[in-house]
Amino acid sequence: MSDQQPTEQPSRVERSNPAVEAEPGGIGSSNAPDSLSREIKLLGSLLGQVIAEQAGEEVLTLVERVRKLTIDIRKNPSPTRQMGLRAILEELSIEQIEALIKAFSLYFHLTNLAEEKHRVRRVRKRARTTPGGQEGSLEAAIRKLLAEGEPEQVKASIDRLSIGLVLTAHPTEARRRTVLVALRRTFALIDRLDDPRLTPNEDSEIRRRLREEITLLWRTSVLRTERPSPLDEVRTALLFFDETLFQVTPYLYRTLDRVLDLVPSVTHGDGGEGAEIPAAGPATDSGHTGTRPPTVHAYLRWGSWVGADRDGHPHVTADTTREAVTIGADHALRGLEHVATRLMHTVTLTHSGDDFSPRLRARLDLDREELGNAYEELLRHFPDEPYRQRFGCIAERLRQTRHRLVAGRGIGSGYRSPDDLLDELGELQAALIDDGMARVAYGEVQALRWQVETFGFHALSLEVRQHSEVHAATLAAISDGLVLGERAVANGVTAAEVLETYRAIDDIQHRFGSGACQRYVISFTREAQDVYNVLELADYAGLARDAIDVVPLLETADALEHADRLFDQIIGDPRYREHVRARGDHQEVMLGYSDSTKESGALAAAWLLHGAETKLAAAAQRHGIKLTLFHGRGGAIGRGGGPMSRAILSSAPHSLDGTLKITEQGEVVADRYANFDIAMRHLAQLTNAVLVASSPAHEQQAQDAQVQGKAILEELAER
Repeated sequence: MSDQQPTEQPSRVERSNPAVEAEPGGIGSSNAPDSLSREIKLLGSLLGQVIAEQAGEEVLTLVERVRKLTIDIRKNPSPTRQMGLRAILEELSIEQIEALIKAFSLYFHLTNLAEEKHRVRRVRKRARTTPGGQEGSLEAAIRKLLAEGEPEQVKASIDRLSIGLVLTAHPTEARRRTVLVALRRTFALIDRLDDPRLTPNEDSEIRRRLREEITLLWRTSVLRTERPSPLDEVRTALLFFDETLFQVTPYLYRTLDRVLDLVPSVTHGDGGEGAEIPAAGPATDSGHTGTRPPTVHAYLRWGSWVGADRDGHPHVTADTTREAVTIGADHALRGLEHVATRLMHTVTLTHSGDDFSPRLRARLDLDREELGNAYEELLRHFPDEPYRQRFGCIAERLRQTRHRLVAGRGIGSGYRSPDDLLDELGELQAALIDDGMARVAYGEVQALRWQVETFGFHALSLEVRQHSEVHAATLAAISDGLVLGERAVANGVTAAEVLETYRAIDDIQHRFGSGACQRYVISFTREAQDVYNVLELADYAGLARDAIDVVPLLETADALEHADRLFDQIIGDPRYREHVRARGDHQEVMLGYSDSTKESGALAAAWLLHGAETKLAAAAQRHGIKLTLFHGRGGAIGRGGGPMSRAILSSAPHSLDGTLKITEQGEVVADRYANFDIAMRHLAQLTNAVLVASSPAHEQQAQDAQVQGKAILEELAER
C-alpha cells in the first residue's frame, strides 16, 4: 500500500475466531497491516484446503514449496537459490505447471480482494476521523472554494461542472465476465466478516460459502479461450453499470448537494456576503438536502467506446454498434423499472376519494385510458393510494418501453423519450410537495430523476471512433465511382461499411434519442481536412451534420505541437463554424497519451500535451467557443496513467473551466468501479480536482508554475 495508516483494531470475528490462524493448509503470508494480513492468511488457508481437495496434497505441497523458496529468494537473493528454484520448475510436468499457475493466479485474485476491502476500510476510517473532509473529498473542495471566494462564485462553479467518463475495452483486462462476477460474490462474503454482530454460526456459514466460491473459481477458466467478441466486451462493461455506476451516481450528487449546505445562501437563502464558513462536522448534515430543490445538476456524462470503436477492430460493424446500444438500453430500462417498482412499494400515502392533486388525478385518468388492465390491477391492489398507482404505471410504461426498444414488441407503447418520464416525475414531485411530502419529492424521487438525467434510456452514450485514413480513402473511392462494398478501402474496412456507420448513428438517435450516440472521434487527426471529411461522409450517408459532434484526436508530436494552428484552421472554415454554432458553440478535442508517449517518450510527451492544452484553451477563447479537452489516459504510466486527481490539478491554466473528460481503460474500470465505496471515492476525488483546478486562485498558481518551470521542462523534453 502506498500510504500507511494507523493499524485498525481487528474485528470481533478476527479477535474471537482462532480459525483465522488455525485453518489447515494454506499458501498465504503477508507483512501488510494486521487486518489485511489476517484476511490474506484466511483466504490463503481456505485456498489451500480447496487445492488439496481438488488437486491433491501433492499439488499443495508443490505450491507451498515453490512459495517458500521464492520468498526466501526475495529476502536473501543468491544464484544458488535461484538455480534451485529453476531446477524444481524444469522438472515439472505440464499438468503440474498448470496447477501451479492456477494456484498462484487464484491466490493473487483473492489477495486483491482483501486489499480492496482494506482500501475501503481505510477510506471509511478517514471519512470518519478527518474534520472538514479528507483530502480530495467533496467537502474539502467546497471549503477551499469558500475560503477563496463568495458563495455566488461557488454556485457558479457547481453550475459549470461537467465530467465525462468514457469506458473503453482494452486487452489489458483479460478476465472473463464469469470470473469478475464470481469475484464480486467472494468479496461480498469477505466484507461480511467485519460485521461485529455476526454469531459464531453465521461466521462459520460465511467461511463455508467462501470455500464453495473458491472451489468454483478453481474449476473455472480464468482466461478466455477465444478472443471476446465486441458484444462480449459490451456486456462486461455493463456489468459495472449494474454493479455500481447506476447506484453510485445519484449518491455522489446527493453527497455534493449535502456538502453545499456549507454555502447557505446557495441552498436555502440564508447567510450571504460575509457569512462565516461553518465549522467542520455537523454543517454537512444540516438536514436541508432532500427538503429543497437540489443545487446539484446531473453533471456526470457516462460514455463508452465498447462496441463503437472501429479503429483497428474490423469486427466492430454498424450492426455491432446498433446492438451495443440495444444491450445498454436493456440494462438502463431494467434499472429504472426496478427503482419505479421500489417507489411503488414505499410511497404509500393514503387519500380517500379525490382529495389530491388535480394534475395527479388527470395523469391517472390518462393511465386508465392507455394502460387498461395494468392500471385496473394497480387500482385493485392500491385503491386509496394514488402515488403507488402512479409509480406502478411508470414501472409498467418502462417495461413497455423496454419491450419496444430492446425486443421490438409493442410498437408505440411506453415512453417516447426520457423527457416524457422526467415530465411525469416533475409532476409527481410537485404533487408530493403540495401534499406536505417535500422530503419524499426531493429524496428518492429526485434520485430517480438524477438517474434518468444521467443515463437516459441508453445507459452509456456510445462514441464512434475511426481512423482518419479510412475517411479519406472512402471519399476517394466515392469520387472514383468504385463499387463501395466490394473491397476494403483502408484498415480492412469497406466504404459501404463506413457509410453504414453513419446510418447506424441515425437509427440509434431516432430510436433511443440523440444522447445515445452523437460523438465521432477521428484517430490520428493531422489536418483540418480530416475533420471536414467526417461531415462530408455524413452528407453522403444521409445523416444530418448537426446530429454529431466531431472530435479530432491529436496524438502525434506534430499535431500536439501545432494544436492551436490546427484548431484555427478547423474553426476557420465557415461551414464548420456554422456546424459548431448549431452544436451550442462547443468543440471537443481529444488528446492521445499512448501514441504520443511511444513517439516522444514519457516526459517529452507530457510536456507536449501540457503545451497543447494551453494552446487549445487560448485558441478556443479567441473564437468564442466552449472547449472540452478529452484526455485519452490509460492505466499504465506509458498510457498516461497515475493519480488522476494530481493529473487534473496539473492541467494547463484555463484549460478546464469546470469541464473534464477522460477515458477509463481496461483493467482500470474494474479497479475503480467494481466496488461502490472505491467508485464513490474516485468520483469524489475527480469532482474535487475539477472544482479546485478551475478556481481563479489555482489557475493563477498554475500560471506561475508554468512560467517558472517552462525553461527547464523544455530542456528536459528536448534532451
